[in-house]
Amino acid sequence: MAVTIREVASAAGVSVSTVSRAFTAPDQVQPTTRQRILDAAAKLGYSPNPAARSLRGGGTGTLGLIVPDIANPFFPPIIKAMQARARHLGYTVLVADSDEREADELAAIAAVSKRVDGLILWASTLTEGRLHELAGQMPLVVVNRHVPGIPEVRISLSAGIAQAAEQLKAYGHRRCVFINASRAELSRGKSIQESFKALDLSLSELGPYEPRFETGVHAATLVAAHDATAVIAHNDLVALGVLHQMANLGVSVPRDVSVIGIDDTLLASVSTPSLTTIRIDPEEIATRAGDLLIETIASSTGRAGQGLEVTSPFVEIGSRLDPPRLDGTRARPLIHGARHHNEQSTALHRTEPTPALLGAVMPRNSRCAAILGCMALTATLAGCSSLTPSSAGGDGDLVLRVQGMPPATDKPGVALFKKQVADFEKANPGIRVKGSTTVFDPLTFSAKLSGGNVEDVIKVPLTEPQRLIQQKQVQPITGQLKEWKHFTEFNPQVLQPLTDSDGDVYGVPQNPYAQGLVYNRELFEKAGLDPDRPPSTWAEVRTAAKRISDSTGKAGFVHESKDNQGGWQLTMLSYAFGGELEKEQGGKYAATLTGEPTKNGLRLLKDMRWKDDSLGKTLLNNQNDVIKQFAAGQVGMFMGSPGTYRLAKMQFGMENTDAFGVAPMPQSGGDATLTGGDIYMVPKSADKKHAAAAVEWLTFAYAKPQYSTDIAAEQAKALSADPKSAVGVPTLPVFDKKRQTEIDAAIKPYVNVKLQNFKPYIDGLSTLKLKPEPPYQAQKLYTVLDPVVQAVLTKRDADIDSLLASAEKDVNAKLAADQK
Repeated sequence: MAVTIREVASAAGVSVSTVSRAFTAPDQVQPTTRQRILDAAAKLGYSPNPAARSLRGGGTGTLGLIVPDIANPFFPPIIKAMQARARHLGYTVLVADSDEREADELAAIAAVSKRVDGLILWASTLTEGRLHELAGQMPLVVVNRHVPGIPEVRISLSAGIAQAAEQLKAYGHRRCVFINASRAELSRGKSIQESFKALDLSLSELGPYEPRFETGVHAATLVAAHDATAVIAHNDLVALGVLHQMANLGVSVPRDVSVIGIDDTLLASVSTPSLTTIRIDPEEIATRAGDLLIETIASSTGRAGQGLEVTSPFVEIGSRLDPPRLDGTRARPLIHGARHHNEQSTALHRTEPTPALLGAVMPRNSRCAAILGCMALTATLAGCSSLTPSSAGGDGDLVLRVQGMPPATDKPGVALFKKQVADFEKANPGIRVKGSTTVFDPLTFSAKLSGGNVEDVIKVPLTEPQRLIQQKQVQPITGQLKEWKHFTEFNPQVLQPLTDSDGDVYGVPQNPYAQGLVYNRELFEKAGLDPDRPPSTWAEVRTAAKRISDSTGKAGFVHESKDNQGGWQLTMLSYAFGGELEKEQGGKYAATLTGEPTKNGLRLLKDMRWKDDSLGKTLLNNQNDVIKQFAAGQVGMFMGSPGTYRLAKMQFGMENTDAFGVAPMPQSGGDATLTGGDIYMVPKSADKKHAAAAVEWLTFAYAKPQYSTDIAAEQAKALSADPKSAVGVPTLPVFDKKRQTEIDAAIKPYVNVKLQNFKPYIDGLSTLKLKPEPPYQAQKLYTVLDPVVQAVLTKRDADIDSLLASAEKDVNAKLAADQK
């Protein structure tokens, strides 16, 4: 009979959780205590490595998922997304329901654990001790539950809740109620309390209750006692209960009281009225949790203590009046609409204006208390809780909706964006700009664009312009752009990917870049390497990575491998080895993945992973994962551009920024590097007036600042006022060399980065050919290549030739279907 972790704990005289941490997070246990545990384990013959036990048993090819309430409409999309992610990784999923009871959860675990290779527990009710005991028996990931020493995925609602609170205050609310439906999950209520306190909004709390529909029904009758104008519910299910009971009581939502849920389930859009809600993305959660469990299964350390965070920054607020202007007036709402859900996106559809419908977040508390007190009969509900912005203001202004507004975490960027908007509106009376923090998502972008459910200015990566141009989904802007007197000074290299065969230009680039090798100068020195002479070939990278790994214990080199970024970085490797991933044949594009350069790039990764063990223990990473680890000093090298300095410093808090170094892309016969950047374009859905205003904005916000020495200096000065900013990070010049030299001189007084550390990159870039990303459907190509990279990193016997042949066949079928 196998020895259990409890027996080891008893023999060592410590708790089960201490034994678990001794094996999975040894830095959290005193050395003498850990040695006592190791001695006890050795004496009893205890095997602490769940991944090894799974491998000895041959593995089941199945992952377990236990959710608290399978009937909650929030969980079916989670389960569906988890199954899709598992299939992508070569697994199946076994699902069980704990019914939010500890006894039922234990029974489900007992039934599932022998049939799976690893387990994901969602909002577990178990004690920390039981969870540590379970983690000692099998690979385990917890979601929405923090237990030190156990891999976890956290769902952060703070940004979305803060945005909801700001909207409520802007629309005049002062007294709100939070319906708490969780005894275990405290972070949700804490985020709400902190956001409302910061804005001086009154918040009362009801509960905690069970997170069910009936809770909302019960709580709705208590709202009047708090004289509240708005209700925030723990989840959509509770919020729908509130809506139901408000209808029974004759209270109009949103006219009399506003209701906000959390989750953005399908029922949120089909309720009457449709529910305003904070979105939680099931696909992102499933991806993060599934990948983390696979890594835990594959890793000899169990990767315990690893925390991944999924943010929910967007609040779907609809049927609303525009926020107050600076002069205190409001614009009249003209456009109302309802959300339309499909498998890929949550889109906003325009309908005719209905003046009778008032905002979902406009307070009308005078009737609410009276109606609740009288227990009036059911009344017809008016209103819709999710609407697009107006196409025109109440005074006839044209409203221009633009992507590109930085996230709230980038405070200097937000301040600069708002100043740009104010300056633009002053220079262009009659146009009002509404910024959007929407970011490009390859899973939903095409559906939104085809349906006309995008802003008037869209921001896309360099993978997209040629496809959008060929499919006639964007508008040429050449004529209006040429009216700008400096048009001829654009760097032809940066416009080429935005131009069609007739010479028409379709966008304006921002911060173009060329990929290189980012490296930690401090780790180089510790490994006895010269930080001023970084590797220039991939053979040298391999040697340096092993040296860093062996001498410091850190990952010598990390290659991104998920969220399409594995395929993206494999493209960089292929270019450096002399390869191409797409070729035009007879006017159509086809993938060419089986060439020797691409194979050689993967062979290099395989050798570094399985022979050198220099790629670290965290094998499934996206760009943010890698930069976060790099900022913490855990990574020696990765492929990236100088712009990753900003992310490392501003988003991930890199303290020793002097350790940041960047060199040109190492080569192995290709003498080329991948170029990219953000591109701003005008979608076909924009009418003539909005398109003209959009080009004015593109010129004003992106072309002129990148050309003007005065604007460049002004922006650099404003950014430098914040010590967390990064001013002077080199980029690929948008204009000719003469102009770039003048710009560099203008911003020099405000530069706060150590330019010497970028010198290897600047000096060596001119020797390389700049190659744009694959010209047609690059994101689909990357999606197919991600599993290839993952297989090479996680399977010692991965057959590179077979993997690439299968991927080429798969992607060519997709490209052929798109080009019919």
